[in-house]
Amino acid sequence: MQEVAEQELVHFDWYVQSDLSQYAEYIPRYVCSLLLFGYALPITDHRLLQILARVQENDFFTSLGYNSLVKHDGMVDEKKIMPLLEKILKASPFQKVAPKQFSHLLDYRDKAHFGDSYLRAVSKLDYKNFTL
Repeated sequence: MQEVAEQELVHFDWYVQSDLSQYAEYIPRYVCSLLLFGYALPITDHRLLQILARVQENDFFTSLGYNSLVKHDGMVDEKKIMPLLEKILKASPFQKVAPKQFSHLLDYRDKAHFGDSYLRAVSKLDYKNFTL
């Protein structure tokens, strides 16, 4: 997962640096979908990526009955993300990783930067030592 994220998120950086931020949002969407549907991931990674998918496709998931993870202004709702992260991490081998430690790696300024930072944070999970 780390390798895929690193290879693809370079494109996100390029769009942001080239002042094409409006297109940068699609890179984390692509990476999340690729990882969820193209790879057999450990269950913890899969559950963490589902959070990102719910943010990126908020309207779809709310129409299915899920709670919205996005505020009315389109910004990611940190207060709704944190309990989900806590639940997933507590039920995983990463119990030593505090949700706040994970959350400090996240950039909530918009969906694009959230997606980028979220994928980078998830890909930093160390399966040898179960740390971040």
